Amino acid sequence: MAIPDTKNRTAAIIPNYNGAKFLRPCLDALLAQEPSLPDIIVVDNCSTDDSVEIVKNEYPGVHLIAMETNAGFAKAVNRGIRACGHEYVALVNNDTEVWPGWLAALERFLDENQDAAACAPKVIFHTGENRLDSAGDAITPYGFVYKIGHFEIDEGRYDSVREVFAVSAVATIYRRCMFDDVGFFEEEFFAYYEDVDLCFRARLVGKKFYYNPAAVTFHHYSATSGSKMKLGTEEVYIHLTGTWIKNVPRRMFIRHFPSILLFHSVIFAAVATARLRTKARLPRVPVFRLLRTMLRKRKTVQAAATATTAELEKIMSPVSVWQALGTRFMKSIGRS
Repeated sequence: MAIPDTKNRTAAIIPNYNGAKFLRPCLDALLAQEPSLPDIIVVDNCSTDDSVEIVKNEYPGVHLIAMETNAGFAKAVNRGIRACGHEYVALVNNDTEVWPGWLAALERFLDENQDAAACAPKVIFHTGENRLDSAGDAITPYGFVYKIGHFEIDEGRYDSVREVFAVSAVATIYRRCMFDDVGFFEEEFFAYYEDVDLCFRARLVGKKFYYNPAAVTFHHYSATSGSKMKLGTEEVYIHLTGTWIKNVPRRMFIRHFPSILLFHSVIFAAVATARLRTKARLPRVPVFRLLRTMLRKRKTVQAAATATTAELEKIMSPVSVWQALGTRFMKSIGRS
């Protein structure tokens, strides 16, 4: 399926799985954008609720791509990206509601900052407490990833534009050409951390990412990745190990080897503990097949890399592995 060319510069892609409860406010907010309006693509992952009927019957101007199975986040958004030829691509979670002017602010930022491959908005929890979900993503050299400002009260600390190492795919705008340059989202990851992997690959070839608080969105946070679909916390953290196997430069690996070994050993232990509990976690991550695949892909990724370890570490987070394991990592597990 190819989306016809229109005067709109941005295609907004919404991956959806049983998100009927949130689709209407999400779509209504996108359709109310002024002065810029996106072409909207809903990629439905074989929902069993009323999602498809809502789009077909109530939103005739929205393009619908119906997947034959629940193929996961990465495959769904990749399908949508390949279907459009727009200048910009916005990835929008189905449990978000973008504020008026969100798209105009993001398009304007990319227009004025040609070095930006993508730009993330300020994301606020849809709880009425004015708490931040994220102001961009931070990454450490050994593999810990966290959302900047996560769960903090929005009191102005994150009201300025800043460069960030990575951006979450919650309601972020990307240059379409970036995907042609570095590839698409990692389809070996069913869900979670495929956006981190993409940004790391892009960083390796000199791409930059930014956070712009002029664009704002509300987020219900994991509302549509509940117990029936959501990968277990312990399962998805192995995607971080896969990301580091594929992307971390050799010099960085040697320099931070003790921290890398400790951090990813904790991840393996968490996965093993989850398996011993035999708690149902669907779909289960095929750990060793995943890691072998990432190791195989590493050669291609590293061969294309142009950024130095010093350039990458300059924008990485200084949080130590002990800080991560002692506070941030454990708290993020509880909030996933």
